Amino acid sequence: MDEIELRDQTRWVWLTRLALLIALGLAAVRCIHLETLRDPIAPALDIAGVAAASLPPESPGATIAIVLSWLGFVPMLLVLVRKSVDSTFRLSLQWWMLPAALLGTWAVASVAWSGDKFLALIGSLTFASGLSVLWAVSQCVRSWQGVRVVAGLIVGVLLIFVAQAFIYRFVEWPDLQETWQQQRLSFFQQRGWAVDSFEAQQFERNINNRALLGFFSSPNTYAAAAMLGAFVALGVVVQRLKDKDDAGWIGAHLVALGGAVALLIWSGSRTAMLGGAIGIGLLGIFMLAKRQNRLSNGGLWNATLAIGLAGVAGVVAVGISTGGLFHDSLTFRWRYWVGSLAMLIERPLLGTGWANFGQGYLVHRLPAASEEIKDPHNVLVRFAAELGVVGLLLGVAWLVMLSRSITLRPVAAQVSLTRPIPQWLFAACILVTLASIACAVDLNANQHYVFIELLKRLLFGGLLALGWMTTCLKSSAQMVFDDRPAPWLVLFATVGLGVFTLHSMVDMVMLETGPLLIFAVLAGAIVGLRSGATPADDTGPRLPFVAALTGGLVAWATVGVVWVMPVALAESDMKQAKVESNRRETQGAIRSMTAAINTVPVPNADYLAQLSSLQLALIKGGAPSSAVDDLGQTLDKMVAADVTRSQSYMERARISAMRQLPESTVVNDYNQAIALNPREIAPRLEIADYLGRTGDHAGAVEQLRAALAINAAYDPGESRRLSPEQLRMIEAAIQSLESRMR
Repeated sequence: MDEIELRDQTRWVWLTRLALLIALGLAAVRCIHLETLRDPIAPALDIAGVAAASLPPESPGATIAIVLSWLGFVPMLLVLVRKSVDSTFRLSLQWWMLPAALLGTWAVASVAWSGDKFLALIGSLTFASGLSVLWAVSQCVRSWQGVRVVAGLIVGVLLIFVAQAFIYRFVEWPDLQETWQQQRLSFFQQRGWAVDSFEAQQFERNINNRALLGFFSSPNTYAAAAMLGAFVALGVVVQRLKDKDDAGWIGAHLVALGGAVALLIWSGSRTAMLGGAIGIGLLGIFMLAKRQNRLSNGGLWNATLAIGLAGVAGVVAVGISTGGLFHDSLTFRWRYWVGSLAMLIERPLLGTGWANFGQGYLVHRLPAASEEIKDPHNVLVRFAAELGVVGLLLGVAWLVMLSRSITLRPVAAQVSLTRPIPQWLFAACILVTLASIACAVDLNANQHYVFIELLKRLLFGGLLALGWMTTCLKSSAQMVFDDRPAPWLVLFATVGLGVFTLHSMVDMVMLETGPLLIFAVLAGAIVGLRSGATPADDTGPRLPFVAALTGGLVAWATVGVVWVMPVALAESDMKQAKVESNRRETQGAIRSMTAAINTVPVPNADYLAQLSSLQLALIKGGAPSSAVDDLGQTLDKMVAADVTRSQSYMERARISAMRQLPESTVVNDYNQAIALNPREIAPRLEIADYLGRTGDHAGAVEQLRAALAINAAYDPGESRRLSPEQLRMIEAAIQSLESRMR
């Protein structure tokens, strides 16, 4: 490399370094908070008497989610900028990138045919930005130094996971248990949950069982992400032992590993524990075969693929022959997958649209499967159900080709020509901490909550710095970036990625936001390392990349103006509506909600449902007759906003009955709600009550008998089965109705 080329490379290297920093920062931030796209507290509840002071702090909502997803495309754009201005910078173009690009594009395009377009919009942008981060990191990491930086982030995040688990287990849970016993019913009221609803029962089980939810919606996801981090930390330990480094640096990782073991036990995730055992077994086989020179570079990939295929074949064979699997939780999953197959048959090409599994599944769930799940607990099944055969084929091609790039290509690391000073790691930790506070802490909540959360976020920032420092720097005596080869670290990280992918076949861990980004940065780093010194795949002119950059900037800016800003403005209006409803300013709250509905870029049935609740409260308070017409129009818009949402039809049926509209109008809505959710008991009982009051005794009996049949088909251990007292009441109601029919 001549002097000019060296100067050009060192001149523009800051672009890819900044891209990597942004990608890692986004991964860290989105791993340590839980984003909630639906506000669980409807403003109308405040009118019913819930005091504003009792409302819990705001959770990160749709604005945080879509802004962070939008920023997730910045690393890709920075890489393209460097390619456009730096003649020495070479992109690595590999086959897995084509199905990844098509899959992300197909997911975003599915907004057009989704029922819940709002969920599809936010979710598909998150998924596409995760794929973009994967590509960008694979271009930014070319050296062992870069791999250690990524590994340091993951070790730091693991330390945060462990700290949160201990804090919850020994500090937060006892207080939560006491508060729960005192305020259980008001907690349900604040969230609009019926006491016997699935959401309420699941939340209560999590409280009573000390379930480690942490920053995710499921303990299984928490355990899977921690297991991936544990493999990386173990790889760092083994590598430092091989390099005969000082024990101090190794100690931090051993603490993380010990905490990860406790976390896994507390989570109760059998899948994560089994995955860990499989990973350790694979490592043992690989090291033994490698020592005897009996395993090629593709041996690990072939072994993992063989185990995966054998596992799939065994699961399918057992499921078909017995109607279930080896354990109750796996049997439930088998039922989810069978219902998902019916969804694919119904919409084979397009699927339901991204993040729209939940509503579509209700139509096809098996009689014994009572849970109203939001995903099928399998990444490939989700691709099939939500994106059709097209999405399934693209998803399989992406994962298979990516795994080959991770394992089959020999390591080809470059020597870093520049060595950044360690201080930038601490600056990055400070920025991540500030971003985490901005995203996750409601500074308008009570002072005690804010103080505790700020302390926790500062602790998390310190742990992130500790993980980065003990992984990236050579030793406490040599505070410089470690650029020594780390093959053992790469081996353990590769196995961790394989175990994580296997776990995604029984739990939806890969497609949850934080774990998706952790997977993306680690997989991207290993792919980049393995392609670091290979001949350039893009030896032609830079003009195509300039065109790609231009198109990318235009698309990114367009998304910001057309989707991101309107979502942020709409959510701001909804928050203003909540404030106004707390002040009993109902008319102002209605105006703010109407503004949000008109601003949001795609229909949002949830916003319309909250508006209808406010309008109903206004009517009950003696509003003029015109308010009734306004309510009717809102209900019609709510149904049209998501024709797959059974709750919308139920709500319109109730209001129509209250307004004394024709019986056929009410019954049609009830029937449509039942058609969209045929295995649910509550709608049957509600329509039976209405039909009984309007004189259709035969129809009421039919619905009551259907409710009994649904209950009988539930799994014997299902908590949602009707109680003996409820069964006696239904039987008595049937006898009473039948006596009137004689």
